[in-house]
Amino acid sequence: MTTVSETAINNKSEDLLQRYLSLPANEREREFLSTSRAAKHVGVSSRTIQLWVEGGRVKAIPIGRKYKVHLGSLLAYITSLLERQ
Repeated sequence: MTTVSETAINNKSEDLLQRYLSLPANEREREFLSTSRAAKHVGVSSRTIQLWVEGGRVKAIPIGRKYKVHLGSLLAYITSLLERQ
């Protein structure tokens, strides 16, 4: 049995996947980054990005065995970290 919060998470993941699939390839590459590109973008390691995704801090979609990180979600998370300081 799924809970309300699990259903909400699944719906958000489906929405993100639909967004990914609806974009032309060039726009998709700008909005959804590989973990290595995301890491370079914010100055952390790829593993840190993976941990943030796995911990639910940053939104991403799995493509095969890798993640495509949603840039807006990544920037929102980094901004929230800076605001805490």
